[in-house]
Amino acid sequence: MAFSAFPEDGAAGGADLLDLGYRCAAEPGLWSDFIRKLVAATDSRSGRMLVLNRAADQVLDSVKHNIDATYHSRYVDHYVNLCPWRPELARKDRGRFYSTCLDFSCPQETFYRTEFFNDWAAPQDIHHGMLGTVWEGDAHSVQLLLQRTRSQGPYSRAETRDFNALVPHLQRIIRLSQAFNRQRQVDRAASASSESGAVPFFLLDEKGRVIHATRQAERIAVEDDRLHLHQGRLEAVGGQNASFRRLLAEATSAAAGRWHSPSGCLALGRQAGQRLLLVVTPVHPEHKLLAVERRVFAAVFIHDEACRVKLCWRTLRDLYGFTPAECRLMEELAAGHSLKEIAGQRQVSPNTLRSQLKSLFRKTGESRQARLVARIVTGPARCQAEPAPLAFNDNLEPNS
Repeated sequence: MAFSAFPEDGAAGGADLLDLGYRCAAEPGLWSDFIRKLVAATDSRSGRMLVLNRAADQVLDSVKHNIDATYHSRYVDHYVNLCPWRPELARKDRGRFYSTCLDFSCPQETFYRTEFFNDWAAPQDIHHGMLGTVWEGDAHSVQLLLQRTRSQGPYSRAETRDFNALVPHLQRIIRLSQAFNRQRQVDRAASASSESGAVPFFLLDEKGRVIHATRQAERIAVEDDRLHLHQGRLEAVGGQNASFRRLLAEATSAAAGRWHSPSGCLALGRQAGQRLLLVVTPVHPEHKLLAVERRVFAAVFIHDEACRVKLCWRTLRDLYGFTPAECRLMEELAAGHSLKEIAGQRQVSPNTLRSQLKSLFRKTGESRQARLVARIVTGPARCQAEPAPLAFNDNLEPNS
C-alpha cells in the first residue's frame, strides 16, 4: 500500500494528504480533492464520502471521485440499501474501517450473485471495498467507502490497519468542520440581520479595504458622488479623503491597541442642502490567537440627511395597533411634513388627519407631535429596506 496515515511512518504522501484533510474543515470544497488523493494513494478505483441519517439508510449529501453520476444517483435512490455489506456494517463498531473481503460474512462468490453487484457494481468493475462509519452524531453519520476493481484485488489486513490509523484524523476534521459551520451560520445570520438595520454601514480594514457592506451602503457608494469605491477601497471625494483616512487610521489604531476611542464624524458636502454623514468607529477584536495575524477593523456608518424615513407598518401595527391610514400618516410626520402639507398633497380634510393624529397620541401615550415622532423614529419600527404595506381586510385586520 502506497499510503500511511502518519507522516512519521515515512510515506511522503501521508503528510500532504493529512494537511489537505485538515484544510477541508475550513474549506469544504476541498473534500473532493481529498477523496481523489486518497483514492490515488491507496491504489483504489474510486471513493465516496456519504453523509447519512442516523440510521444510515438515507444519503443526505455526498462527495465522490470516479463514480459515474448516473450510477451514483441510482445508488442514492435505490442501491444504497441493497449493498450486502451494509446490514452487517450497521452492527459493526463505529470508528473503524473494514475490508469487504476479510471482515464480512458475505463470501465473494455470494456477492457476485447479488442484484447489487450485477446491476450496479459489475458494470463499473467494482469488486472489492474498504468501508467504515467514521463519524456518528445525534442526527447524522458519515461513512467513507473506497472501491477496487477485480485486477486491483482486495484490501489486505495491513491496509486495513493503515486506514484505521486515519480514522482519528477524520473524526477531528469533522468536529472542526462542524465548529466552522456553526460559526458560518452565526456570521451569515448576523450579516442578514444587519441588512434590516436602520443605518447602512461598511466594515473596513486598516487600509480602507471593504470587508463587508450592507446592500444599502453599497447602493449609496455607487449612486452618491460624495463617496467612491476604488479597487475595493472606500474613499471620500471632494477634498475630504485625507480627513476620512485620518479618521480611519485613528479608529483602526484604537482597535489594534484595544483602547477606548470615541467615534469620529465627517460631513461630506451638501446636495440640495443635505449632508452625507460618516461616523467612523473602531471594532475591537475579541482576542488574540498565537501564530495568527490579528486583524483590526473600523465600521463606517452612513447617515444621509436626504434619506426619507422608512417605517415598518407591520411593526407599528404589532406594537401600537396602528391602522394602515395611521401608519401612512406616521411615516409622513416622521419625514418632517406638517398636517397642512400632508392634507394639501393628499387632498384630504385636515380634520381627518387631526382625528388620526389624536388616535396616534392615544395609542402611544404621547401628547406632543415632536415626542411622538422621536419615539417612533428611534424605535424598532424604523427600517432600512422599503417595507411592503400590509394588506388589510374591511375590518382592518391583516389578511392571512
